[in-house]
Amino acid sequence: MISSAKNYFITGTVMILFLFSCQQDQQATQFVTDEQHQDHLKKLEAINSKMLSDLGKYGVNDNSALSLNFYFVTNDSLKAQQLSEELEKSGYHANTIHSSPKDHSLWVLSGNSASVGMDSASVNKWTASICEVGYKHDCEFQGWNPVSE
Repeated sequence: MISSAKNYFITGTVMILFLFSCQQDQQATQFVTDEQHQDHLKKLEAINSKMLSDLGKYGVNDNSALSLNFYFVTNDSLKAQQLSEELEKSGYHANTIHSSPKDHSLWVLSGNSASVGMDSASVNKWTASICEVGYKHDCEFQGWNPVSE
């Protein structure tokens, strides 16, 4: 009886240590913190404004709608794969996931969207929406550009 209780205690202690270890590993491998995500969202509005201004030089205006290429980066190919699957379910086309050529510890997912209105409100709403999906999978949205035909 004492031996059985002792084994139970040891097994329980080992499980607690294992779970604590896994939690530490998850925290150590987090790619995007909430603070980074919120800061990034603010910066993207300025980037969107610049992109729309640049596109205006080529005849794109508030009445235009374009399909967009988009890019995400993360530190784990599985995170990128899960994001890819969710994007596909939402009607996006996700391309192959590949190792970043600049940093082989990072993974890149690219894809493209259906037409997005090229007015500031629509682009900012789309950007915020796709960023949230990426953040949910610990992936950071890197930006967009129009699909060239």
